[in-house]
Amino acid sequence: MDGPIRFSHLKTLGTKSPAHLFGGADEDKETAAIELGSAVDMLVFGTGRVLAWDGTRRGKAYEEFAAANLDAIILTEAAYEKATAMHAALNAHPLAGKLFAPPAVRQETILWTLAGRACRSTPDAYRNDADGNWLADLKCSFTSDPDWFPQHALRMFYHVQAAYYREALKTARGFTPKHAYLASVESSAPHVVTVFRFTDRALEAGDKLWRLWFERFRVCEESGEWPGYTQSVAEIDVADELELD
Repeated sequence: MDGPIRFSHLKTLGTKSPAHLFGGADEDKETAAIELGSAVDMLVFGTGRVLAWDGTRRGKAYEEFAAANLDAIILTEAAYEKATAMHAALNAHPLAGKLFAPPAVRQETILWTLAGRACRSTPDAYRNDADGNWLADLKCSFTSDPDWFPQHALRMFYHVQAAYYREALKTARGFTPKHAYLASVESSAPHVVTVFRFTDRALEAGDKLWRLWFERFRVCEESGEWPGYTQSVAEIDVADELELD
């Protein structure tokens, strides 16, 4: 595959198969949730414009409006109000508001090299000065409940992403973040925000996984073979205690 290795490549390879990665399965499919998350991201980091459209997003009038604002995300009125409320909730949070605001370095694309292979990472924010040594990522979720979200974060491999970004900063910026934070903002009112910190053990587990996925990527790339889940016959069986009539 051409281009630097991104975390999305490694995650697809680790959670699906090389064939999925080679076929472009790591590319985000546009959904309402992804659109809302992208809009919140733009509002927080100031990377683009977010506009509201009053009405159905189709028809000649909308097409003309969209053509005149190609650089913007255009949301329905309801989605726009939700995105701006989520942005306001993040800004109002005593820690999240600081994590994603200057002087933190925000959404910097980092080009780095690992084992001779070009890599690319874009952490949402990081800081390395007398007042802070950390990296932070922003996620939108239906809940940020500390009793539930950590398990969701592990299932989504957010700890692996944080570990990969930490390696990027170590390699390309010369420092290893002391802390790795994840801020989760709920997509439903009142848009509660919770800031989590990955433990050293979680990051060590993340390191093991992304390095395993990276090695698998390199084997596929060098051999030119991008197989599916398995090349052998997979069995279908029943549990010992299952009784059949």
